[in-house]
Amino acid sequence: LNMDQYEAHILIVDDNRDNLIMLSTILSKTGYHVHTATDGKSAIEKINEMRFDLMLLDVMMPEMDGFSVLEVVRDKFSMMELPIIMLTAVTDNPNIIKALSLGANDYVTKPYDFSVITSRIHTQISLKKTQEALKQSEERYALAALATMDGLWDWEIEKNRIYYSPNWKKIIGYEEDELDNELNNWLDRLHPADRGTMTTAIEKMLGGIMSRFEERTFIEQYRRE
Repeated sequence: LNMDQYEAHILIVDDNRDNLIMLSTILSKTGYHVHTATDGKSAIEKINEMRFDLMLLDVMMPEMDGFSVLEVVRDKFSMMELPIIMLTAVTDNPNIIKALSLGANDYVTKPYDFSVITSRIHTQISLKKTQEALKQSEERYALAALATMDGLWDWEIEKNRIYYSPNWKKIIGYEEDELDNELNNWLDRLHPADRGTMTTAIEKMLGGIMSRFEERTFIEQYRRE
């Protein structure tokens, strides 16, 4: 039993009570908090009442099938916020493609192989936890950038994307929405006497000649020399 399982709440939606009991028993013994719904309407009511970490959703149900439930849920929650694994006895490609195109994260087919179900559940919940941790880390970074009076910038080199903190823009006399996050908005504002040296330093860092680059320290050292 790991912490992800101990804390995770799973909603199983299936009109077949035997399937509900069977899945609930297995997953409860595995360590998950299990909740159930026997139709699409009650499933939607439950997700409006509390937050779940994952949904197991049967495709074929009367009145409101799994596809319809999936569409409603995806209007409210993203694939990261609420992973959905479809339960289906139909293995033909059109139904699988339809489910994935509507926002299902994965699917399992009947009769169930419980080792496959538990493995796929664990994978989806682990991905959800990882993405949530990354989002929290990014939010903390943003808060740190707002809390400090320093001007911070972050350059994602592989994708050539750059982020300037609001204080960075404020220091050089701009409001947050007045400058795009383009690399030239930094390079074009370098003092002419420093531009060539800075460009060379950046090239050395990108080429592996320098392991670390600090704009202020580099300029001060260059001017002393």
